[in-house]
Amino acid sequence: MFVMRYVGIFLVMALTVSCQSSQINKQHADRNQFYQDVKTAKVIVQESYGAHKGISLPFKNYVETWLRMANVVIVDDAAGSADCIIRIVADGKPLKATYGSRGLFTGARLSGTIQIERPSLHKDEVPFSSVINPPRSFPGGDTVDYERPEHAPFLRALPGGNTGTDKTAFDGFTFRLAALMGQYFGRSVLLIALDDYASKGLLRESAIEALAAQGLAAAPYLIDAFLYCSPEAEKGLGETLEKITGEKYGTDVKRWTEWLGQHQQELQTVPGKDKKSDKNNDYRADRMIG
Repeated sequence: MFVMRYVGIFLVMALTVSCQSSQINKQHADRNQFYQDVKTAKVIVQESYGAHKGISLPFKNYVETWLRMANVVIVDDAAGSADCIIRIVADGKPLKATYGSRGLFTGARLSGTIQIERPSLHKDEVPFSSVINPPRSFPGGDTVDYERPEHAPFLRALPGGNTGTDKTAFDGFTFRLAALMGQYFGRSVLLIALDDYASKGLLRESAIEALAAQGLAAAPYLIDAFLYCSPEAEKGLGETLEKITGEKYGTDVKRWTEWLGQHQQELQTVPGKDKKSDKNNDYRADRMIG
């Protein structure tokens, strides 16, 4: 728990920055139909680290920060019902390696699920998993006491791990959560997170990846967002568009607008999501309750 506390401070700081007010006015426009009228939410976290009892990760801080950016009020567990429930079930393990005569917890493994629910209306669940493998050598001299399992690098495992596969970053908790928030509370919430410099980019990077994962269909929306986002958010828009298109126009709105004009016909034939996204994000009957 000790090594996780500072993250909550940074996440709270992220609430002080956002895009300009016109974006806030648009915020509910592209929400999922089941979440249009969500005003309150309850966040429940269940985490287990085997025999290690002194570990607590800031899952709740992340979720509550996203919800506040979506103008959703957090309801305390004892305060009764809420419009929406988000439940995190996580399982973790500190990974130990031997360096000379010292056994150090220099790796960490995380897995679990993120569940979002409108009671009696809708329910969805996505998995997350990541691993930080212990390095082969450890130079020492670090101020972190890796002899204690609660100091294992779980924070670095939240965005994704280093298993050597390209998809790993997209399996991490922070990306899965950002994608889920964008899916149900709208792209505007992801745009607000592009302003997240106050918290050292804890939300910003996952928002960029979540927007980029929407593919070419998101490009017109992102280019339009240059009209009302802050200079800080514009940098994130440029990075996202570069990931989507392969172009290197940065924050040059004129060039992006010209690009949009040249590819307008092509974009009209692009589906809202690719086939994989459709399979994962479709609001199918088996996700409905009742």
